[in-house]
Amino acid sequence: MRLTLATLSAATVVAVAGARADQPPDDYVVQGDETCMEIASKVLGDRRLLPELHRLNPQLGPLPHALRPGQIIKVPHVEQGPDARLTRKIGDVRFRRPSEGAWDAARRGMDLFRAWRVGSEARAAAEITFADTQQLYLREHTVVIIYGPERRRARVDAPEAVLERGTLRSRLAELNGRPVTVTTPSATAELGAGSALVSVDDAGLSTVANHDGRPVALAGKAGGKVAVKAGMGSRVARGQRPEKPRPLPPPPAWITAGPLGAIALADGATIAAQWAPAANAARYRFELLRGAALVAAGEVDAAATGFELHGAPPGSYTVQVASIDRDHLEGKPGAPLAVTVRGAVVVAPGADAPALAALVDDDPLPAAAAPGPLVVARGARIVTDGSTCSVGGPPAAVTVIDAVGPATLTCAAPDGQALAPRQLVVEAIALAPAAGPTIVVAADGTTTFEVTLTSGAALGDGWQLEPSIGLTVDGPTRTPTGLRGTIHAAANAPATGALRLVDATTQKTLGTLAVSVIPPAAIDQPTRTPTGPAAPGLPPPPRPPRWTLGGYVGVLALPTGVDEGTELGNAALPDDVVEGGPEVGARAGYWFGDDLFAEVELSGTPARFVGTPRSALVFAGHAYLGVRMIDRGRFELRALAGDGGFALTSDSPDADDDLDPDAAWGVAATADIGDRLRLRLDGRQHITADRAGGVTDTLRLDLGLEYAP
Repeated sequence: MRLTLATLSAATVVAVAGARADQPPDDYVVQGDETCMEIASKVLGDRRLLPELHRLNPQLGPLPHALRPGQIIKVPHVEQGPDARLTRKIGDVRFRRPSEGAWDAARRGMDLFRAWRVGSEARAAAEITFADTQQLYLREHTVVIIYGPERRRARVDAPEAVLERGTLRSRLAELNGRPVTVTTPSATAELGAGSALVSVDDAGLSTVANHDGRPVALAGKAGGKVAVKAGMGSRVARGQRPEKPRPLPPPPAWITAGPLGAIALADGATIAAQWAPAANAARYRFELLRGAALVAAGEVDAAATGFELHGAPPGSYTVQVASIDRDHLEGKPGAPLAVTVRGAVVVAPGADAPALAALVDDDPLPAAAAPGPLVVARGARIVTDGSTCSVGGPPAAVTVIDAVGPATLTCAAPDGQALAPRQLVVEAIALAPAAGPTIVVAADGTTTFEVTLTSGAALGDGWQLEPSIGLTVDGPTRTPTGLRGTIHAAANAPATGALRLVDATTQKTLGTLAVSVIPPAAIDQPTRTPTGPAAPGLPPPPRPPRWTLGGYVGVLALPTGVDEGTELGNAALPDDVVEGGPEVGARAGYWFGDDLFAEVELSGTPARFVGTPRSALVFAGHAYLGVRMIDRGRFELRALAGDGGFALTSDSPDADDDLDPDAAWGVAATADIGDRLRLRLDGRQHITADRAGGVTDTLRLDLGLEYAP
């Protein structure tokens, strides 16, 4: 049955921290119509402490007492500090204040006060430490209620617990000298120094297992009392007397020789071990601890004599196994098996190494399935925390994987301890020009190129292209599908060359591209992106598209001064000035070569007359000659100059439709965002007649797209 915090149907423990018997009682001033019962609940935390209140105040006389506002009475001294502290947590541990209905996430080291609840969910555990170092350990699905002084315990500085269902483990220091009393539906157990388990099942059957330390005094609520010595256990059913204590089952012995070592890659490490069958064991419980913190646990039938836990992060662990007999008595765990998990990270080729993941102490082990072989790309490297690793070669602190296909990663810790091997699948890197089998460039010429870069595993962005003799490369830059660069061939470059793909960090070559250098006459026009055959002697590649089409949006800023405004409209009326607005337009261009082009633009701008609600529409048409000034592969800067004009049409009765010529110049910056698509930013200055007989300037700023069909 699943137990949750929401319903509080989980194992419930009521822990009572006592008042200080070595302190004199405190004075309390009666408020309003308070009764003794209300004072016991308010000040002492439980109305069952009423007899203690009466004992300290014999002057009140026989019952019933009639208290007066302002009357001073004695109350037991109760420490105002925290009753306990959450000294360790693993997984989802929560707390709830008595005045609140919602649960909040608990944090390690937080103070716990009277009537607070602390609960552990699935795959979680918690440790509560009282002021005198007495400790209670909660397994998963357990709820603890922390209390202050209660009943006879008002005079005793010792905790008490009420266990309704589930399992509670105690650990008391030898020097403590004060026991913990655990009450269950069928019994009361007084736990002394040492370690013991107390469990209650759904039928109310109580089970006590004394692992070590002083005998446990076990009394049945229906009568009877036994002393459960170390290594012994007993049970008490509802309405029955305690059973005669009997030996706990012995722990199993490890078959797996320790200590164990493993390497934690991207999906953590696998920890596995085997043990020999133990006498009288019906089940086994195994626990994985990081220090004293329980991070994973499980139970298996007696037929299973081993376990596997997956996803372990770097750290030092111990594994312990205990036997459980058919009567559910759990024996003391056997000798712990030490496990060391070393940290490592797989770095994709072309990528920078990230920092090794930090260990989070209060995280449980993830509920991970058995991992398959880890898939990596050829050229990936294994970076460790000091271990040395190998994939078919000599061990190294940084291992670069050069194999393709199934492979085995073997590592050793800095102290020489062998770590469990890990299976890999190494994927090749495919490298090819985006157009044709080779990159084609004319002797004493330059061209841009794109190559695809693919693999079945992750790849980074840090690459170099190293050219052979006679070639130089600008770039490369990373694209969504590969790389883009610019290549130049010297006039005397060999007819065949190559570009080597190199990981910028490891300087390892992971692929080669063929380059064909052909005579300049073999190419009709210099090309920026070759699309035809690459081998010399074959017909030259077809010319790339010369037309470009585009659209844009922007802002048209018309001057609006009385004298500086444009002549559009009726210049005879000083107030009849048109102001600019948002602009929408289209353009088309034709390239005469690699760097020279012509372009036309048409646009429209909804406008209005300054200071009036009258609307107007400004059309613009221009023709330009342009030149590419800077070419950096993906990025270009162009300059344009030309002429055209602005046309006005409006609903104003005072302004005639008008057409004003102008001269214009500007710049355009482009960035490739696809094979044939560019993002384009344009700025223009238009020189046109003003309203005073001189000239004025109009400014434009546009953002658009350009497509080369």
